[in-house]
Amino acid sequence: MRSDEQLDKCIDALIARVGALEHEVATLKGEPLAEERLTTQKNSEFAASQEFTFSKIKEKITPRKTNDTSLENAIGTRWIGRIGVLAILFGVAFFLKYSFDNELIGETGRVMLGIFWGAAFIGVGEYLQKKKNMGLYGQMLSGGGLAVLYLALYAAFALYHLIPAPLATAGMLAVTSTGMTLSVRYSVYSLAAIALLGGFLTPIMLSTGQNQPMTLFSYVLLLDIGTLLLLRFRQWPSLVAASLIGTIMLYFGWHSEYFSDDQRLLAFGIVSVFFAFYNLYILISRLYSQNTESKADQIVIFGSAAFFFQAFFSQQQWESTWPVKSFTLVLAGFEIGLAELVRRRATTARLTIASYAAVS
Repeated sequence: MRSDEQLDKCIDALIARVGALEHEVATLKGEPLAEERLTTQKNSEFAASQEFTFSKIKEKITPRKTNDTSLENAIGTRWIGRIGVLAILFGVAFFLKYSFDNELIGETGRVMLGIFWGAAFIGVGEYLQKKKNMGLYGQMLSGGGLAVLYLALYAAFALYHLIPAPLATAGMLAVTSTGMTLSVRYSVYSLAAIALLGGFLTPIMLSTGQNQPMTLFSYVLLLDIGTLLLLRFRQWPSLVAASLIGTIMLYFGWHSEYFSDDQRLLAFGIVSVFFAFYNLYILISRLYSQNTESKADQIVIFGSAAFFFQAFFSQQQWESTWPVKSFTLVLAGFEIGLAELVRRRATTARLTIASYAAVS
């Protein structure tokens, strides 16, 4: 029998032999030893822990980016530019006023200078629209140019009597068309709004004091049609509501100034055309277009019906006679018919259906 000491020596020898064999096998296979694998694993874990710690420290040190623009950046990149554009506009206006007050420039020269500056503003605005981060300034200059052109044409007709009314109207219509074209080209709502406002102010600024309803409302209808054509390229339904408001204001302005009993049939025909025009727009939008419903559509539905009724009522001298009562019933039935038509052809247009039903 071997003693315990001898057994321990044998075990140690076997362990040493197994270690030597393992080393030889690992060498032949090209694999790392157990100790090396353990060391490598520990090094990897240490590196990973260090990387994690570094990333956490970096996250704490590095300031987070925010979506909010700082006050300094807003002042430097936005407001200074806007103030500069406004300064140019006011500078030109001051120069023109000074020249006019001191009679340094004649009447024709004043108008030509106004047309020149208006066209120049639009040209520079067109140029800035193509530059990066300069679109806003271009829009402001273009809008200012449109306003200057309107004022120049108004001065040429109303103040200095240099051009006749048809020529001034054609010029303002061209300015309106230019503004709407630029608004479509650059998808700028403000230019379209300025053009539309100028278009509806044209009859007021160029009024000759004569009663010409056919000329006036033919122009208004042409302006309304142009607004609807604009909607084929840009979805700005609020412009239609604005054009309806402008139409209503011009009609009642004419009515209060020139209406007489002998024009009752003509006046009724005019308001009937506009009532049919705006409701046709609603029907086309709901039945044949994929445009979504909007609050502007509600304004058009309620506004056109109220306009039609109030205009007819005023044509009857605000008296509740049998024609007014009969007209009220017919109008209510017509609105119910429109609601039923939309319900059958466009079941998803619930807002439009409810609006027509409410009007009736």
